[in-house]
Amino acid sequence: MEMQSGFWLMIAAVAVFGVAHSIMASMWLKGIIAGCCKKNFERFYRLLYNLVATVTLLPVLGLVLYLPDKELYRIPFPWALLTMAIQGLCLWGMVVTMGRSGTGRFLGIDQFLAIDPSEQTEELVVDGWYYWVRHPIYLFSLFFIWLMPMMSMNVLGLNIGLTIYLFIGTLLEERKLEAAFGETYVQYKQKTPMILPIRFSK
Repeated sequence: MEMQSGFWLMIAAVAVFGVAHSIMASMWLKGIIAGCCKKNFERFYRLLYNLVATVTLLPVLGLVLYLPDKELYRIPFPWALLTMAIQGLCLWGMVVTMGRSGTGRFLGIDQFLAIDPSEQTEELVVDGWYYWVRHPIYLFSLFFIWLMPMMSMNVLGLNIGLTIYLFIGTLLEERKLEAAFGETYVQYKQKTPMILPIRFSK
């Protein structure tokens, strides 16, 4: 029973993190903060957002080790090396993709260092991994978490929670991208899959 409670507590913890994270990224909250601190909003918001997201995710990850747990399976050697190699490729894919869309901008460093952050323009990237899917970082993230060589009740709860969170976060991000890029993004959506790299010919 304790093992099951750990599983559900992991899902609940990810849900709380996801709700807080989504609220921070929401347009209405950004509008409120921008109205309160117009001068420094563009400079600090993205960097602060990423820092808070990282700090608040750490306790969630810590629960994996803290809560009662039960191992479900362990991938044997040498197959575990294969899954870890694919995980390494996923991390490399995240770095490459982030670099293509602008690592400094993604992290908020470019905005923080810019003389006038409000004058920075965001580019819609549609090549590289973005040619295959609209959200390649999420694709790599899903592969990474589900290819863990050891699966336990707590890790399963974490993975299910993160998967649901990523899909919901993707839908929310889609709305912001449509608002930012308009018809250009609508056309991009029509020919490029969201997360899974499956293209259907018309």
